Amino acid sequence: MGPLARDRHRRALVFARGALILAFVVLAAIVTNEWFGGPIIELTLLPATKVAAEDRFEDVADDTGGATEDKDSHFLLVGIDYTSGPKLTASARVGAEFRSRSGEAGADLPYLELSAQYDYGENHFLSPGSVSIREETANVALYTDSQAHRVFANVQPAVTPSRAGSGSVNFEPSTRKSRRGISADRDETTVRFGLALTGVAQRNGSVSATVDMDDVSSDDVARGLGRSRCGVSARYPF
Repeated sequence: MGPLARDRHRRALVFARGALILAFVVLAAIVTNEWFGGPIIELTLLPATKVAAEDRFEDVADDTGGATEDKDSHFLLVGIDYTSGPKLTASARVGAEFRSRSGEAGADLPYLELSAQYDYGENHFLSPGSVSIREETANVALYTDSQAHRVFANVQPAVTPSRAGSGSVNFEPSTRKSRRGISADRDETTVRFGLALTGVAQRNGSVSATVDMDDVSSDDVARGLGRSRCGVSARYPF
């Protein structure tokens, strides 16, 4: 290993040690009863490319369902982060989640995170992504959790110098995992769509109009939903 290679290796180890501290101190305090953290190791292969390995741990303590609703997960992930100049960034993580549940059978699950962002102008961007994860459910008496695959895109286009638009779309098929002996698993598909238009007046005042539409199709008839919402807001600093 030459002097330059040794220097790069030493800097990579220093960065990895800093990432380990950041993950445990910051991520562990996100939610009161849901603790999430773990070490991250990154290595720069090329000026625009980094490879990463993560060992994540998540602990869920349910405040309302008792100890039988508690669970924890261990994630082993590898991935890549790519930056192409100031405009394009992309990230990917793949691996497995090993979940154990109190009072229920555990599960070994695939895990996927994909995201990208393209900045095509000042404050204007396109950001698509996809994630396949296990999430918590509100009805812990019937379901242990939900396996979801979410595909999404956000865009903020240029309209005029004094008007900014934004839009988002979210498509999410999922399966709500039932507790043993209570009911069958329930499939569900959620589609969300949103638009916003903001006009900026003199002295930085602004007016915004928004439209949001949600549609939930579920095997659980009590969870079916169709909803449209419109809103107008104004901001004037003084």
